[in-house]
Amino acid sequence: MFDLKKMAEKALKAKVEEAVRGRVRDLEVIVNGTEVTIRGEVETAADKQAVLADLQNVEGLTKIITGLNVAEEVHKTQAKEKTYTVQAGDTLWGIAQKFLGNGALYTKIYEANKDVIGSNPDIIKVGMVLKIPQ
Repeated sequence: MFDLKKMAEKALKAKVEEAVRGRVRDLEVIVNGTEVTIRGEVETAADKQAVLADLQNVEGLTKIITGLNVAEEVHKTQAKEKTYTVQAGDTLWGIAQKFLGNGALYTKIYEANKDVIGSNPDIIKVGMVLKIPQ
């Protein structure tokens, strides 16, 4: 027995993939009826707008849910991320005082670095590279 809904969803997915071919890295298309969720990465905000505009013309598509990341925005965010290498005598309190202006904010640094520090925020080791949250 043919499942017409699945066949229609498969055809719609193929149309969407064709419409954005070569412009979206790590493309993921999820179809639910006539709604499509599209995920992946494009180079610029203009590329994202162009992809979305082209999807508006896909026959049978009634709703687009976008999860497209813009590479230039991701790179800007990553470039802004500060790190600090722990030196002898450092404490999270002191690092928070230096970078965040308030030692009591050490918990922000700890939360951002649990994977590096471990379960005890009182034990940091020389040479650990810590992310400093903004």
